[in-house]
Amino acid sequence: MSHTLHIFGKVMADPELRYSPTGKAVVNLRVGDSRKVKDAEGNAQWENTYFTVTCWEKTAEFVNNHIHKGDYVAASGVLQPTIRIWEGTDGQSRANYEMVRVHNIEKAWNTPSADTPDVEEDDEDRIPF
Repeated sequence: MSHTLHIFGKVMADPELRYSPTGKAVVNLRVGDSRKVKDAEGNAQWENTYFTVTCWEKTAEFVNNHIHKGDYVAASGVLQPTIRIWEGTDGQSRANYEMVRVHNIEKAWNTPSADTPDVEEDDEDRIPF
């Protein structure tokens, strides 16, 4: 069974175009998202979540040519049931989800509101895999 996922987030690193052994273009793209949650005491905190988005063939070539680190994107595709959760150096939980077979990806021209904090760029170096 497959699950369709729609995500909106910030591209954490420039995409790198590669080719499979059969010659198909492929790009793995890291996308981060922030959302406001409440801790056990009811205080609001920002939680970061990361997605690994895999694009193939013409979609991969489009991403390589038009999407860059810092861009906001909207993507939809099939979710692979791979979730990695770890604790960051600040004690906050972090998670990474994998999306394969992206059906659609678009560069988003509207960015989050001014009160939404930026996804922490340093977190991309802390993913323990």
